[in-house]
Amino acid sequence: MNHKPAITMLHYGGFSYAWHENAFLSRNQAHYAMACLWSMVAGSSKWEGNPAIVFPAVSIKQVEAELDLRPGELPWIKLSTVLPRGTVLNFDTDSFPAICRMHMEMPSCYNGQGIFPLDLPAAVFLGLTRWEEWKRPVLDAFGCHDEQATQCARQKYLDRPVLDEWAMVVRKWIEMKDPSWQAVLPVPRIWISHDIDNVRYFKNLFRIIKGFAKGIIHQRSISLAFKYFLMGLRAVRHSENDPFYKGIRDLMDLDEFLGLKGTFFFMTARDSELDDGYDMHHPTLFPLLKELRKRGHEIGWHVGYLASKYLDVFEKEKNLFCILDSNGQSGARHHYLAWRGPESWRRIANSGFGYDSSLGYNYIPGGFRCGTAYPYQAFDLQRDSVLPLIERPLIVMDGPVMLMARQKNLIEADEMISKLYNRTILSGGCFSILIHNSIDWEYPGALTFFKEWLSKKL
Repeated sequence: MNHKPAITMLHYGGFSYAWHENAFLSRNQAHYAMACLWSMVAGSSKWEGNPAIVFPAVSIKQVEAELDLRPGELPWIKLSTVLPRGTVLNFDTDSFPAICRMHMEMPSCYNGQGIFPLDLPAAVFLGLTRWEEWKRPVLDAFGCHDEQATQCARQKYLDRPVLDEWAMVVRKWIEMKDPSWQAVLPVPRIWISHDIDNVRYFKNLFRIIKGFAKGIIHQRSISLAFKYFLMGLRAVRHSENDPFYKGIRDLMDLDEFLGLKGTFFFMTARDSELDDGYDMHHPTLFPLLKELRKRGHEIGWHVGYLASKYLDVFEKEKNLFCILDSNGQSGARHHYLAWRGPESWRRIANSGFGYDSSLGYNYIPGGFRCGTAYPYQAFDLQRDSVLPLIERPLIVMDGPVMLMARQKNLIEADEMISKLYNRTILSGGCFSILIHNSIDWEYPGALTFFKEWLSKKL
């Protein structure tokens, strides 16, 4: 005889959650997840009266079984079966992935009565905390979770802000239950940031020779080769002539042309195999940092690769950064996006930073690693508690975009990131794009491409 666990109804906003002792989420985790889901659905709007929608609570076995599905095995639900009749949403698809479904068979339709077919609080918790990356790691060359091993990659929905989109479906049911209720949502926007992996390309004679070779081999131009050679000689004498140093000013100009203020993440790492170290206290950098502040841009910390692994290195690099920026409310992003689960978040939070922005993709032009384009409160899986830290998901990175353009063409690259942008804006999120100060050197013309592309979106 099967024992059915007792149900305890947990409430938050317009939601009820049918929690039980075998649920995947603890009560504390369920409260966090419901709060995050309500924020996606309602923004800052409150709810009065009885709950409008009830979610089931899946078990750990159900979550594990779903994560064990082979690529393409996760079913998708027709939106027409889970939206109020007559509802029109301008999605570019007619179905969404059935994440955290209560039953292994295809979920039934929902008509506003009874229990919703998906445990969306559990789906939110899995997406925002990156639970599978912490509990079921598949490591890449950098010791981080393999991007292609995540559920959203294997089930082919990493290009969708799937949590935000399901929140839009739920919002329609809330509005139907109380026509006088209105969500108060943030205005969709663009956030532009810049990782300063290095401030100088021409650091020595070898780099000058390498620059000369770049013109001959990659661009097949003798005139460009000599141009780079002379550029290198000038840059060795004066940093201001270096393409990476100049690239920082070019990015300030780009941001201001777009009417934006950017965030510039500077490193304090020592030179190593995976960190291009530079001295933020060098006299040539002081005028640049002063100019950044004067022009209203934000300076953040780019955590070195070794610092992401070793606490002692982390502390040394952090202390160097804090000498230059002591307000304690700027943000951080890990080099190579080497985020290592709750430990990374905890270190950033304990160091007084206001936010992290390391959850994105290294090897593809973009996507929604967390399932959302909204900034959200970080959660410590090890200590089962909310952290005083905001995660700002990264949606698009410049290098993979330009690599795609080189391997295919600019039109396809444009279409790819435009799709991500449109889905972000439709869901009301923040379109976060990273452009490096080195991108125009590595891919000549890249800055012009992004300037023109972003100009069309603003």
